[in-house]
Amino acid sequence: MSTLKIYRKGQFSIIKDNAIIDYPSTPPYNPPIFYPELTETIKPSSLDHSNKVYSLVRMALITLGLDEKNYGTKEWNPFYGFVKKEDKVIIKPNFVIDDYSISSEVFKASVTHPSLIRPIIDYIYKATEGRCEILIADGPLEGTSFIKTSKKLGLFNMVHYIQKKYNMKIKVMDLRDYILETFASFRISNILLLRLLRKRKISSEDKYVTIDLEEYSEFESIYDQLNNLISTRLLINKVPSFAQSKGHHRYTISKEILDADVIFNFPKLKTHKFAGVTLCLKNLLGFTINRHYFGHYRREDISSNIGRYVLEKLSRIRLTNTLILNILLNRKLLGNMPKMTATGSGIDNDTIWRAILDIARIILYVNSKGILCDKKQRKHFAVVDGIIAGEGEGPLIPLPRKFGVIITGYDPLLVDIISTRLMGFDPLKIKTLYKAMKTHKYPISDASEYKSILSYNIPSFCFKPPAGWGRARLIKDITSSEIFTN
Repeated sequence: MSTLKIYRKGQFSIIKDNAIIDYPSTPPYNPPIFYPELTETIKPSSLDHSNKVYSLVRMALITLGLDEKNYGTKEWNPFYGFVKKEDKVIIKPNFVIDDYSISSEVFKASVTHPSLIRPIIDYIYKATEGRCEILIADGPLEGTSFIKTSKKLGLFNMVHYIQKKYNMKIKVMDLRDYILETFASFRISNILLLRLLRKRKISSEDKYVTIDLEEYSEFESIYDQLNNLISTRLLINKVPSFAQSKGHHRYTISKEILDADVIFNFPKLKTHKFAGVTLCLKNLLGFTINRHYFGHYRREDISSNIGRYVLEKLSRIRLTNTLILNILLNRKLLGNMPKMTATGSGIDNDTIWRAILDIARIILYVNSKGILCDKKQRKHFAVVDGIIAGEGEGPLIPLPRKFGVIITGYDPLLVDIISTRLMGFDPLKIKTLYKAMKTHKYPISDASEYKSILSYNIPSFCFKPPAGWGRARLIKDITSSEIFTN
């Protein structure tokens, strides 16, 4: 077995195992080995010997140096003191898309697999003796079936097992205010060509809080261009002036999130056509409710992509206030046509990073009453799913890359920088990361010296960038033969 370990104790760990190129297939994703620290909760008869992912996550926690003095004993308790009894814990996967119109392999490369979540829940249970509340929550695209995704991945079966086995307060929640359900579709040779989508409201307004970042928003510096903001919502893609105007930059966040004490962030290791990469910081966008309150790009991004822009408009025809005709384009063909890359995509996008950093600051600094505070209000821990990563035209149709990697750490910006380097991209060319390093009243990271972080000796694997992101590549790629030891 070839295993790569790179770490700074207490900061981050990277574990890469070339032999682990897929996920276990059977929930509840029990551990494969009888680990001493789990003797009180896991019985030998319930082991899942095929679940190599569990061991990789455990190794990542060990390599990070968590509760180092007790490792190898039944007292090993990696989250002791980090998660406390009576804490409310949020687990945030990336469930951006379902498998309705994509292959199973692309689906695996697009979403977080629950087999990474299972060991973390086991260690949360050990740290709190089960006396905590866990919410697994996400707000994916409006046309994504959260229920279908959760069932496909075995999440509901896993949660039901944990509820019964541990008697824990744990639930799963779709954070969106409304969804678009497919109630008619047309296929030829099993290829989905079009579908009719109907709006259904699933959450009332009293379930979320509106936060105004005012002058602390990253959008404030372009206040004269806010009328040009475009979101990616199918029903409403024009950002209203109520949400974004000079001196006022409003976002809606679920009350469940603001009530949390700890966030366990489970992003997918993959590329993103607007942001370059989607990792810890980008994953936090799934906590927002009214997704049309912020822009993914601006109108000035359209002129060089006018052909694609017209086709995208034709692909989603709004019939009524609650009905959309979605014509599925041949995205691979369009992506290869000159000047036909997706509208707003590419390294010159100067919009989406602003929303990402605004929302990250809300998640970190806004308290349960909706007030922006000087100190961080909740703890953060990241587990990046790179077992099957995504490259190319992410986030929705990435090329699957069997990568066998898990990255862990506390600091979302630090983990994103390390993960970006590992993918073969320059963090200084990813605006979300570069701008997050700048001085701000509400810093994303606790790190004070980014020069040393950027100089860490992280191997760079050459992920294929999305269209328009070629300039973000690092110059040199390191092959596995150069760094792996048996």
